[in-house]
Amino acid sequence: MTLSYEMCAKLRENGYPQAGRFWWVIESESGDPKLVGTGEFRLSYSGDEFYEGYDNKYMVFKKVICPTLSELIEACGDRFFELKKMDKNYYCTADNGNGGLIVSGYFNTPEEAVCNLYLELNKS
Repeated sequence: MTLSYEMCAKLRENGYPQAGRFWWVIESESGDPKLVGTGEFRLSYSGDEFYEGYDNKYMVFKKVICPTLSELIEACGDRFFELKKMDKNYYCTADNGNGGLIVSGYFNTPEEAVCNLYLELNKS
């Protein structure tokens, strides 16, 4: 399961590194997000907007990284404690630095649970 474009945008807003193998891209004409791998497009500009060669035209896209579950866990750092499934939901915990735990909340996928834990650990 992958994170939604909206969740990935929240990660970006909270400092998640924008490097990886999978990206959500938005074509400016349609506004619909599309998940692509890095081998599926050619970057000609690596800022917030980039251009993809397509039928001898260039189309403007916006992009955000779509991390894998293992990348999300790694980004949480040494404070990450556990990821568990309870009934049909997932939650994870991290060390709060004072001998207690931060709980992500309950989510439908493990990616959503770890994403929300990362956001909690990296509040601006």
